[in-house]
Amino acid sequence: MNRTSSGEGSSGVMSLTSGSHTLRIDYRQNTGSARLIARWQGPGIAKQIIPASGFSGLNKNLYTQSQQPPIQLTGNAGGGFLGNHNYLLTTFQQADDNYVPNGALLTNRTWARAVLSDALCRELPVVREADVQQFVIPASAVPFRQLAACNGCHATTDRMAGLIRGVRYHELDSLQQDSPLPDLFGIFGMHMINPSLPADNSWSDQASTNYPKRTPSGRLFYRNYQGVLVDQVVNSLEEFGTLLRQQDDFYGCFAKRYYTYLMGIDVMLGDPGSPNYPELNPTETYHRAKVIELSGRLKVHKSLRQLILEILALPEYRMSDHGASYQGTTP
Repeated sequence: MNRTSSGEGSSGVMSLTSGSHTLRIDYRQNTGSARLIARWQGPGIAKQIIPASGFSGLNKNLYTQSQQPPIQLTGNAGGGFLGNHNYLLTTFQQADDNYVPNGALLTNRTWARAVLSDALCRELPVVREADVQQFVIPASAVPFRQLAACNGCHATTDRMAGLIRGVRYHELDSLQQDSPLPDLFGIFGMHMINPSLPADNSWSDQASTNYPKRTPSGRLFYRNYQGVLVDQVVNSLEEFGTLLRQQDDFYGCFAKRYYTYLMGIDVMLGDPGSPNYPELNPTETYHRAKVIELSGRLKVHKSLRQLILEILALPEYRMSDHGASYQGTTP
């Protein structure tokens, strides 16, 4: 069936036998921003966008042909700030419209790295090499799976990224300009495709076209500031948000930031048993213990106002240097 059209589109009629058929659509974009939307209509089927269930296999069409959600400029995919549209837009990287994560080289690890930094005040790597030896595959076609040093980062971010494996950019509107410059695209949101396959918690080094079609599933994998390994499966952003709020490091991150802002002292948290953890001097050790003490109380009362008042009431706060040179003797 051949049709040529512009603007509102075109339609045609064809007879099909029962079963699967190959559908090929060739189109050309002359100028400006354009999109192609395929609809069908037939006996017992009202005219509608062809749903994802009408396709087999996986390629870009699985995203573009599925029903888009209602436009939400400030929507949320769940888990508090983790699934906030604005947070996803600023932390999720999609190289181009043809980007499809495959669970191997291509995953949305930039979002996972941002969550570690924003929620736990941690920078990669957040596990020890001994924790990831099980993931080393010397003959793997994926370069970072060949070495424990590389897996130290990827085993955390790539598996966490499984929670947003179906996320895609969704262009809400675009701006055009009459000039030699490229079109300026204006408003973007996020949407997530509906999974059609069950979850898979394994971490394969094989690229898979089924990866983004699976029910979201990820893992929180890091060593906390006590040096304890946390390795827990999460099956939704809501579960992930709940799990993060149970972590001592989550409250330690808040305490660290307010301590730095009010005291001018940046405390080193992290895993003290890691080879990458620096040796602290007595002053640094003292302030680290103070932040951990404050974070423990914050986890109980969950009041930022109370946290601020507790910091302002510290004897060190009244010192001329806010305790920057304090080494544990009574102020």
